[in-house]
This record gives sequence, structure tokens and C-alpha cells, in this order.
Amino acid sequence: MIKVGIVSDTHWHEADGPLPPELFRALEGVGLILHAGDLVTLKIIDRLSEIAPVKAVAGNMDSAEVRQQLPAKRILDIEKIRMGLIHGWGPPQGLPQRVLEEFPEDVNVVVFGHSHQPYQEWIDGRLLINPGSLLQDRFSAGRSYGVLTVQDEHIQAELRTWST
Repeated sequence: MIKVGIVSDTHWHEADGPLPPELFRALEGVGLILHAGDLVTLKIIDRLSEIAPVKAVAGNMDSAEVRQQLPAKRILDIEKIRMGLIHGWGPPQGLPQRVLEEFPEDVNVVVFGHSHQPYQEWIDGRLLINPGSLLQDRFSAGRSYGVLTVQDEHIQAELRTWST
């Protein structure tokens, strides 16, 4: 069994100061973190790596450096679950369907971001989950992230909010 933290849309700059200690407590115990883009800087990976290893994709607001280092999408095998990781694009309307179409049918879970709005739904036997924005409450009711508990071929998903 592994707990996977899912985050997106951090939009963090070093000038913003250190990451809040509450964030480290919120993600305590995860064995892997998936970041669905809009990191802005690769240094967020260094900070999140203090909690657990990080796999990430680039988003539309990422710097050229981030886009050169990270793919636009990726597929990961975690336990017996195949996950697609992508940022997303365009308006919030239709976003889940657009990102779903980017992955082959053997992907069990699609993690995405972009809208800053937490979202979780099963579509045609596949889980689509958007953790919202980890550090900003723009376009949503608060800062949020997700936790996936994966054991063999079973997935339990939970969206959580946190505050400083």
C-alpha cells in the first residue's frame, strides 16, 4: 500500500517565503507526491521532496526552464494502478473530458489541475481527480490537495482542504 499526495497549481516563487509548516503536516505520511503542473519554478520540487519523492508535469504558467525539464504529460504505474498525470488547458467547462481523452483506455486514474477547483469523478470506470490549488484559493473556496491510497488494484481517493 502507498499513499500518494496529489497537488497542482502551486504558483510558488522563492520570494513568497518558505512553504507553510502546515503543508508539511498535511502531506505527512505520503510515499509519493504527484504535481499536476503550474509549479512556476523547479524549486518547489526540491521543497516537496523533503516530504516524499515528486513526479511532476509542466503547466501553462510554468517558466521555460520548467517546460524544458518536465513533460506535458506522463503515465506512471503505482502498485497495479496506471495513472495519467497532466495539467490541462482551456476553460473549466469540459476540462475533465479533454484530459481524459489524452490517455489510453488502460489508464485507471487521471490526475490533472489547471482550474484550481477540486474535482473528483468516476467516468467510464476511470477516476478523474483534480486536487485544486495547493497554495492559492483563487477560483475556489480554499487551498486543497488530494490523497490517493493505492493497494494492489484498489484506489481510495480523498480531496482535502487546509489553511495556514
